[in-house]
Amino acid sequence: MTAGIRRVWTPEEDQQIIAWRAEGVSYRDIAERLNSNGASIASHFYHIAEQAGAPPRQPSPSKPIPPPAAPDKPGARKCLCCSRTFASAHAGNRICWRCKQLAERVTVGCQA
Repeated sequence: MTAGIRRVWTPEEDQQIIAWRAEGVSYRDIAERLNSNGASIASHFYHIAEQAGAPPRQPSPSKPIPPPAAPDKPGARKCLCCSRTFASAHAGNRICWRCKQLAERVTVGCQA
């Protein structure tokens, strides 16, 4: 599938997507079978369901965030860049290792 070109779904593909989802097949696996991507399949599946009169989708419940750790103690904290919860050494450590590595790669390439 070429980026930027919207796919036209056939009625047969719609029925197959519905059947596979009823069997519990993941969006990723359906995407592989139909030479598409998981996000496109999920979006189209919900579009089909809304057209059929299904209630609008509800946001999925987010994972519970652990209570904040004492400022001077190690604990789980939310990264200020990506919002993921990570193990932090203290309250001053608010960027996860993954975001730190990404920032280092970007800044290293910018040095003159």
